[in-house]
Amino acid sequence: MLKLLKLIFMLAVAVFPLSPHRCLASNNNYNLNLKVFPTTFDYLKKTVLSPVHFTGADWKKAGMIAAGTGLLYSQDTAIRDFFQKSRTPDSNATARVFSHFGDGAVSTEIFLVLYAYGEISHKNKFKRTGLLGAQSMLVTGIITGAVKLTLQRPLPCSGSSYDTWYDGKWNNIDDLAFPSGHTSSSFAFATIIASEFADVKYVPVLAYATASLTALAMMNDNLHWASDILPGAALGYFTAKKIEDLQKYDEAPNYTFLPIISREGVSFLCSFSF
Repeated sequence: MLKLLKLIFMLAVAVFPLSPHRCLASNNNYNLNLKVFPTTFDYLKKTVLSPVHFTGADWKKAGMIAAGTGLLYSQDTAIRDFFQKSRTPDSNATARVFSHFGDGAVSTEIFLVLYAYGEISHKNKFKRTGLLGAQSMLVTGIITGAVKLTLQRPLPCSGSSYDTWYDGKWNNIDDLAFPSGHTSSSFAFATIIASEFADVKYVPVLAYATASLTALAMMNDNLHWASDILPGAALGYFTAKKIEDLQKYDEAPNYTFLPIISREGVSFLCSFSF
């Protein structure tokens, strides 16, 4: 009888792989403490180095973004002229509203408020969203700023031609166009909100619609060329997605769960590492 039970048990283990219990998988701590800073800069390093690990599909996406940016670059002046000729008091008022959503400081404050609400209400979802969002905004801002300072493309409102990049003088980061910082921030914000609240009807659509209107506001106000917008949106979106993936990897429970069969019967060995 014991041999039969052992055989049945071994077949069950082979056919139905053992998976973590739900309470183990969801028992995560999203606490704002000093560990957040080294974790965030580790995420920054891994995000910057992620092209080293690109798959063929990843390179295809990068190529499509590059091709789209090149196409917009060839039409930058025409697109800028169209937006400026189409400006109205209403479009200016709309742009003033939506430009706030591209302010990285404002977005970070919103995420910190979400975190505080999660802390007070003991809701991990809001704490997670707050931390992920704040980390995404910081990483996106650092990468965007580094690219801006390296390429030194002037804003269109400066009077410079679309094909002017480094002109021999060092410009302040607020006077640089490529990529659009407001767009990268707004799409990083939208990506985290859309992902974390995907189960709430219309939230993903509203999040990305807001980010898109923020990008259009930048062109309405003559603060960015069209070819600044697409790379900015891609940077914000893929940076936020990368940080979400890294966070999920960090959350994965690291444990061993092994069945042990002996003459005395069946037992289990369960070990956890933290």
